[in-house]
Formats: sequence, structure tokens, C-alpha cells
Amino acid sequence: MLPRPATPDWLPDWYRKSIDAVPEAQLYDLEADLSESHDVAAQHLQIVERLMRLIADAREDLGDYDRTGKNVRPARGRHTAGSGVIGEVSFCPPHGGDPLR
Repeated sequence: MLPRPATPDWLPDWYRKSIDAVPEAQLYDLEADLSESHDVAAQHLQIVERLMRLIADAREDLGDYDRTGKNVRPARGRHTAGSGVIGEVSFCPPHGGDPLR
């Protein structure tokens, strides 16, 4: 799990209320701990560092909520940062709504 603030600004209001802060990266052995109860990041620092480098490379290439990646394609239609709408597709619709509108 990646570090993130509680109630991140880039998420829609209805979804932000359910987000807890994550102060640092977390790593779980899903074969042994499906419920994600035991963070093993401290015992596997090299894996966490490698994953964080891969994430940084992907963010630089593709972008993220707060930046445009150097290889991102322009959005079609409307695009409002933080609105939950990217191009013409909405993500995580509330109450099982249709994600394609």
C-alpha cells in the first residue's frame, strides 16, 4: 500500500470520507496473510525500495493525480483534475452506477 493522506483532495467527496491516512509504504504477503493484518515492509526493505522506484518511474511516464506524465496521451472530451472524471469515463461510481457515461 502506498503512502497517502487521509481524505485525499483528488477523490470525489463521497469516497474521500472512507480513506484513512497511510504514513509509509506497506507490504503484505497475501498468500500467508490475505486479510492484510501484518505489514512485512520492514523485513523486506529491498522489495519496498524496488517497488517504489518502479512506481516513481510509472508516475514520471504516465502521470498521477498531481502531475502529467511525459508520455501521457491527451484526454478526449472533458477532463477535470480531482473530479473523478478522466476523458469521458468516470471511476468508482457510487452505489454501483454505470462507470461509462
